[in-house]
Amino acid sequence: MRTSPILGLATVLAALTAAGCAGGPGTKAAAVDNRPPVEVVRERATERWNLLLKRDFAAAYAFLSEGARSMQSQDAYASGLGSRPVTWLGAEIRDVECEPEGEVCSVIVNVHYSIKSTLPGVGRVSSQSPVTERWINTGSGWGYAPQEIVRQ
Repeated sequence: MRTSPILGLATVLAALTAAGCAGGPGTKAAAVDNRPPVEVVRERATERWNLLLKRDFAAAYAFLSEGARSMQSQDAYASGLGSRPVTWLGAEIRDVECEPEGEVCSVIVNVHYSIKSTLPGVGRVSSQSPVTERWINTGSGWGYAPQEIVRQ
């Protein structure tokens, strides 16, 4: 049985369209990123902190390394961050340094925050502090590896 060239073309186009949409909304194409690791990690760390500042912990979960995601569900991650007594007010990426092999990067983030004091009559206290994050390239992309995961 011979199929029509138009039907064959329509089938191929439909398959390509479905494959292109498989990533779902909000995902980036799986194109190779040839930028230096420092640039990629700086961008991803900034995106992650922007989500944390908006308290969108479920979306920030996607920035964790594969290993971190395998050890904690998205709900547990979001719940844990949401129950912390700290309110993040701002975050600035101060420095990104990557190992020569380009598989591990250290990110220093200056985090502005407020926290409710346990001292009577003090109220909320605001401050800023540098936080060092470890980002790893697992082959499928860069992910944040929280210290509690790295130490195990």
